[in-house]
This record gives sequence, structure tokens and C-alpha cells, in this order.
Amino acid sequence: MPVMKGWRIKTNSDMTRKAREGVMEFLLVNHPLDCPICDQGGECDLQDQSMAFGSDRSRFVDIDFSGKRKSLASDGTFLEEGNEENEDTIQNDVFEEKLMEAIDGLTQKSAQGRTSCLESVSTSFTMRFIPEFVMNRKLTLTDGIERCLKKGRGLEQAAAAQLATLLCVQLGSGDMTDQVCRDISPLLTFIVNDTSMSVPARSKCCWALGLLSFLANVEDIGEPMATLEGVFSASYHKGDGAVPSIAPELAPLHYAALSAWSLLLTVIDISPDTSNIPSISQLGELLDSAHLDVRMAAGECIALLLEQGRQHNDDWLMEVSDDMLDKLRQLSTDSHKYRAKKDRKTQRSSFRDILRFVEYDELPNIQVRFGQEALSLDSWSKRNSMTRFVR
Repeated sequence: MPVMKGWRIKTNSDMTRKAREGVMEFLLVNHPLDCPICDQGGECDLQDQSMAFGSDRSRFVDIDFSGKRKSLASDGTFLEEGNEENEDTIQNDVFEEKLMEAIDGLTQKSAQGRTSCLESVSTSFTMRFIPEFVMNRKLTLTDGIERCLKKGRGLEQAAAAQLATLLCVQLGSGDMTDQVCRDISPLLTFIVNDTSMSVPARSKCCWALGLLSFLANVEDIGEPMATLEGVFSASYHKGDGAVPSIAPELAPLHYAALSAWSLLLTVIDISPDTSNIPSISQLGELLDSAHLDVRMAAGECIALLLEQGRQHNDDWLMEVSDDMLDKLRQLSTDSHKYRAKKDRKTQRSSFRDILRFVEYDELPNIQVRFGQEALSLDSWSKRNSMTRFVR
């Protein structure tokens, strides 16, 4: 109907506003809830329309539609428009398409853009297990990680090291993981040893070096262990027995190196001829560290060494001095007010388990549930491996 002279059109009446809110309500009732990760976030016309004309709350309380959709044909029968398998296929295609965009972005010129793409790929790898997809793009991913480790700095190197670990987890044990470890480990080692690099980058590279060496078939695992010990050995007592003063910003680096080293400790065969393993008394010096994470990691390393020693009946490993026992007892009952309440509680819980094992050979028994199934962590070796991969 054409507009006629003299008409008065109300665009802001109560009836008009309710009609607009109703239309917006129908549009949004089955809209996918992926706005936080949508590429159009902040530039979406639907968001603008909803802000301008929509209601400030939803009246939708029923269960969203799922399953096969049907439409009414001309003869009055129902036609199926799709099924759950098609929907899963579409979602998988969208996931892989966004993942490919992030992988392609690893070669862009912007350092911030490369870092963002590294983090996006890492997030995707933690969301889904897609080994076939990763195997087909292993060379591209490895090349991108190497380039970011060589040319990047700070957060970019940290993100690249994190992605290297997730790449090997996706590939699993085998020749491909071994090759990735051979290609990337020298770069990780260089960054770990370079004190001019940022602490976050060196910390992530410590984790990556330990995890890659754990997953791959490394010929000489003593090399990465020596590299990692070279970092946390700065927390050992000085020559005069004094406790070194480690800056708070370096504590995460020492913790990462010590934790990664302890993971490799679970896969080597310790014997009296092993010369590159620090003694229990030497690791006990780390219990005097001013930093909670370093103390707890040191306690777990002591438990790991004792566990292996008792399994092989090696008396040289099983000797624990009275001074160390006193330290463990003190840490398991620590009530110093200058430490945070949460830190005291975490420390006491961890060192009570360690003390029970050292004194009474009582192994930890932690149950990790996956739905209706449970994983039993009944040794310090299993507990250590689990915590390092789910940190």
C-alpha cells in the first residue's frame, strides 16, 4: 500500500516495540551460542539489531531443539531436512576450516598475529584429538614452530614451545614424534640456556624440552636432563652452605626446569654407576627455597628417587639424613604467618604424602575419574607423569 498524504506513522509506540522484540526473540531462539568465538564478533548485524530493538531478557525456558528437522511437503507429508550426522559433519568442517586459517597464519609478518595463531592452534589441539589431520600437516606445523622459535621473542617463543608439546601429543609415540623432537629440541635447548631470553619463553621451553624428550625415543636422555639441571641448580646451596637468593620472577623458571627434569627421571634406569643424577641430599637443599613451587617439586623428586631406589634395593639411594627428615616434618606442619594461607595448606598436604612415603613407604593412591571409569595413580612415577601433562 503506498504512503498517503496525511498519514501519521508511529515508530516508537508500545505496540511497535513489542512487535520488534517479538521478531528478535524468534530470530535468537535457535541461534548458535558461539558468539564468543565467532569471526563476526563485534561486527555482527544481528548483535546490533538485538541491542537496538531486542529485549533485555529471554523468556525461553524449554529445551532447545535437537535431532532431525522436518518440513511439510505439498502433499501433506513430512520431509526430513537433515540429521545429527550431517550437523556433526558441518561442525567438524567449520572446526577444521578455522584451524587451517590459524595454521596458515603462522607465516604472517605480524609477531602479535603469529602469537595469536599459535595460541589458537594450541587451543584447538586441546579441544579435539585429530591425529590424522595433524599427520597430514606435520611438516607445515613443524616449520611454523621452528620459525617462531628462531625469529620470535618472548610470548611468541612461549606459545611456539607450548604448541610443539601439543603437536607431539597429537602425533603420539612413533617416528613422526621422534623427528619433531630432533628438529625442535636444539632450538629449545638454545633458548633455555640463553639468559638474554625472557623468563616466560625459557620456562615454556623447559617444559617442552622435558615433555618432548619423554614422548620421543631420545638416544641420550642425559643431555636434556643436564640442560634442565643447569637451570635449577642455581637454587642449590652456595659453597659456604648459604641459601641463594632467587628473584621471584626466576622462580617459575626453576620450577619448570625441575618439574621437567623429574618427568625424565621416571623413564631412566638409575644404578650406582649413574653419575649425572644429583644425590638425595643435594635435592634436599632445594627444600630451603623461598618459593613454594620449587619446594614442592623438590619434595616430589626426592620421593621419585627413593621409589626407584627401593624398587631396586639400592641402599645408596635409600639413605635419608635426619636433617632432611626434620625439614620434611617442618614443611608438612608449616604454620608461618608470613606465607599465604593457601600456600601453607597446599604445602602441608603435599609434604604429608611425601613424609609418609619416606618414613613408612606408604605410596600415594589418587583416583582420577573419567566418567564412570577411574585411573589409579598408585606410585610417585604415575602421579608425576599425570600432573606434568595436565598442568
